[in-house]
Amino acid sequence: LTLYEIRQEYFPTANKDSGAFCKYSMSLVWPEGSDARSAFVADRIAREVFGHSVPGKNIRDSLTALSRSYMEDYREARKGVTIQELEESPVGYTQENIQDVTALFFSPSLMVLTFLSYEYAGGAHGNSDLGYVN
Repeated sequence: LTLYEIRQEYFPTANKDSGAFCKYSMSLVWPEGSDARSAFVADRIAREVFGHSVPGKNIRDSLTALSRSYMEDYREARKGVTIQELEESPVGYTQENIQDVTALFFSPSLMVLTFLSYEYAGGAHGNSDLGYVN
């Protein structure tokens, strides 16, 4: 298994210390083999993370596309917001998404994946989720 990571940050104002921001981070394990077991594991991870198989098994391009889409959605949703609004009320315009997929246990007959996510979309606190897939 190989670990892949992607991180992107976007600051719509020049004030990175107290202004609004958007952050996206994902790390996941990915099988590198071409055997049936590796293909099965890759397909299972892809369906959990992306909702579909990864075309051509190119995980790096798929992660980049997912991150880019998240950032574009953030920008699109805040198109009409002024710089002043972003600086005066950054909490309402701040968004963060962190996802981590880890192999908790891996053997020839059993694999357990851990899916950990955190999302903040403004407000008092973010939301965390933890799940397992055999």
